[in-house]
Amino acid sequence: MNTSPVHHLLRIYRARLKMIETGITHPPPEIAEGVKRLVAGLSELQPNDLVYFEIQNGNIYWKTAPADNLIAEFPWIPKKEREK
Repeated sequence: MNTSPVHHLLRIYRARLKMIETGITHPPPEIAEGVKRLVAGLSELQPNDLVYFEIQNGNIYWKTAPADNLIAEFPWIPKKEREK
C-alpha cells in the first residue's frame, strides 16, 4: 500500500476543488461531490497523518493508514470513460 501525508493530498485536492468551483474543470457531479467530501475529511486530520486509497467495485475509497478509517468514497470513473 502506498501512502501519502495529509498535507500533500490537501494541497492537491484543494486545488482541484477550486478548479471545479470556478468552472475550470467539469467532472461529473458525483466526482465533484466526492472531491468536496475528501477535502472536508482530510481537513479534519493531522497534516502528517498518512492516507491511502483503494479502488474496489467501481468506487475509490480514501482511508487513513494504518487504521483503515474511511475518509471519503466516490465512484471511480476512469479518464477514458469520462472523455466519451
